[in-house]
Amino acid sequence: LLETFRVGKPSASELRRAAVDLSGAPGERDVLAVVRAINTLGDKEKRALRSVLDTLRAPLKRAADGNFSEAERVTICETLLRCDERTLLRAYAEIGLRRWPGQPLFVYLTTFAKYGATARFTMSEREQLALEAALDKALADGDERTVLRIRELIAPQWEDDPDGDDFDDDTFADLGKELFENPS
Repeated sequence: LLETFRVGKPSASELRRAAVDLSGAPGERDVLAVVRAINTLGDKEKRALRSVLDTLRAPLKRAADGNFSEAERVTICETLLRCDERTLLRAYAEIGLRRWPGQPLFVYLTTFAKYGATARFTMSEREQLALEAALDKALADGDERTVLRIRELIAPQWEDDPDGDDFDDDTFADLGKELFENPS
């Protein structure tokens, strides 16, 4: 699919010519190969990525319950998160959460896939509690990346700073007062 897009050929006819059947669920190796191919795409190949995902979305979704290791499932989910492919991310993350209950990263990924960056406004109280429990577990495990992600989902930094700047207003005012009173 990527090569047909790069050379400007219609992907549907090339898939038929190559006898690729998209009606079934691809195996684990095939899903991981697609993920590796997606990860090699540069920032300028967003149209190619969309074309590939539009063509493979249904088969990839059918493969979500495949027998992936935890590390493989995390790799798949992280790739889908980077691609802003929330439908597929949700399918893979929810199964990951079922297989590894309470795993903070899968709690975060499932919540993000379901609600996006505005989860704090729309998630249920039960989901909020699950996210807070995942935060506690991630803190206990020393998983700083997941801690930051969950915190950003629960209450983004800008909510702590109503002005939208990075300055503490009192400190900034004190600094200005000191500069004007003691110019040196």
